Amino acid sequence: MPTRAYELARPSFTEWRATFFGPVGVSVRESADAAYRALAEAARAAGVEFFQEKTYCAAGTRDELGDARRRALESAGLDASTPWAFLRGREDVGPGEDARAVCVQLWGITRRAPGVRLTTVEAGRHRGRLLESAEVRMCWLGQVDGSDDAGALPLGVGAQTTAMLGRAERALDALGFTFRDVARTWIYVRELLADYRELNAARTAFYAARGIGRGPDATPFPASTGIQGRAAREDCVMDLLAVRASGEARVTPLDQSGRQGPAFAYGSSFSRAMSVDVEGRQTLFVSGTSSIGPDGSTLYPHDAERQSVEMLLGIAALLEPLGATLRDVAAGTLFTRDAPALAAFERVARALCLPALPLARVRADVCRPDLTVEIEAVVHAPILSTKGGARE
Repeated sequence: MPTRAYELARPSFTEWRATFFGPVGVSVRESADAAYRALAEAARAAGVEFFQEKTYCAAGTRDELGDARRRALESAGLDASTPWAFLRGREDVGPGEDARAVCVQLWGITRRAPGVRLTTVEAGRHRGRLLESAEVRMCWLGQVDGSDDAGALPLGVGAQTTAMLGRAERALDALGFTFRDVARTWIYVRELLADYRELNAARTAFYAARGIGRGPDATPFPASTGIQGRAAREDCVMDLLAVRASGEARVTPLDQSGRQGPAFAYGSSFSRAMSVDVEGRQTLFVSGTSSIGPDGSTLYPHDAERQSVEMLLGIAALLEPLGATLRDVAAGTLFTRDAPALAAFERVARALCLPALPLARVRADVCRPDLTVEIEAVVHAPILSTKGGARE
């Protein structure tokens, strides 16, 4: 079933976000058919054009889900040729869960004024979507890995990370962007606990060579999620969002909150969030957030319930200066290490009387062995950001 749609109306276009869940206890095909039918019906009714689309399923294959997607979109008279991303989580689900269940997230656009263009773009083997208006150019690319033109992957996650980032850079260059325009990355690692340190080192070196990071003249780190997952046979794969603003538009990093310090202070190359302010409206992309204290240490190791509370407080503290709360979350993903961690989060959500957050739920390792839960989120914030330095 779908969550409700969340809309953020700008003068020239409206952002539209919704999450769709297939039923559990049925085959992958049946779950995918139901999720995609709900998506197609809702998108058609709202007149939405697809910008970013991602499907989660642990047990299914991209081809299997792609067939269900095509059937549903074509039946609704929608364009099934637009690019989409596929992510597999861990299959070792627990009681009450079903690895065959499908979840689809859609970020769509409805045009409200002339001059707004939304097109499919290609750069080599990579496909994405490009949104252009008077104040902003935004490009989403999905499923970038480190394979060469023949499809061969280098050995080791470090080499694959460097190759992956290089391929993304070349694709962006062909589309009129640079890597310094990247505002948000989603990086999925097959063996996260074993490989995260090596991936982070390769990412940091790549950024440093391009003037991305710390310092008065550096471009701020993108917001990011680094989590366990895979699309196919790669060790790591990435989706990204590049934003080039003009006029009054701004892209602004948020490095810290009242509960968490800068991630780069303990060696992680990402900003806590990235604000995209266009036409007087703000979308906030919140990085993957866990139970990590101001000094970078894990708070409440292995305690999923207390970590869930701290994680939610960390996101709330990030949103508070912007006049936003957890009720402004328009989309997101909850990553849990195991069934007890998911149950602990649900207990916390009930105890805190949280609204029904529109979160996809994915079984995945988090970046440290003593962390059990993580959330990434997209927030429609009511006021503009005043923290951090805007990208020029």
